[in-house]
Amino acid sequence: MLELRPNCECCDADLPPDSLAARICTFECTFCVSCADGVLKGICPNCGGELVRRPIRPAAKLVNNPASTVRKLKGGGCAAALALMVALSGCADQAAGGARPASGGASSHGGSGFANRYVGASTRYKAAPKVCPSPSRLDIMVLESQFTYRLSGTVQFQVQVGADGALSASAADYTLTGQMTNDKLEGDIRNARCGYHFLARRRS
Repeated sequence: MLELRPNCECCDADLPPDSLAARICTFECTFCVSCADGVLKGICPNCGGELVRRPIRPAAKLVNNPASTVRKLKGGGCAAALALMVALSGCADQAAGGARPASGGASSHGGSGFANRYVGASTRYKAAPKVCPSPSRLDIMVLESQFTYRLSGTVQFQVQVGADGALSASAADYTLTGQMTNDKLEGDIRNARCGYHFLARRRS
């Protein structure tokens, strides 16, 4: 019987038992649809299996078979798992006689297939009382010219990196704009009530 775990292992977004956004593998590693489809490309970072929509247990059955309340969260979000997947992929290439590209061989905008990690923080420069999420530290993995930026449990951006490094995305009534280089990610998130500036530098 499925545990119906309560959160995304990557971003810690809530996933109640009736959520249509929950994705699981055959071992029931659990992720939200944004992380599963965006960052993870439909592949579980733990076992390498397919991520599919979690079925919804009928409400009447939850009385005697309740959903789990134990939250599981990967240290560093999905960053560590993605790095491991990249390393294992490189080992497989070498075992097959292929040469693994060096990390520095990635394109300036993360389009090589290798994950680039950026760590930093956001600051709030505009806030209406009680409606703007708190700023947070950032730990972002850029893979195939895109990444997920979580502003809050309900506001998550699937950010696309343009050929010139320009960042653009929207979620709820927020817009995200900015610029990515080999060294940093920097930009702004805003709506009519809230404004944030973010800066994250690349970790080698």
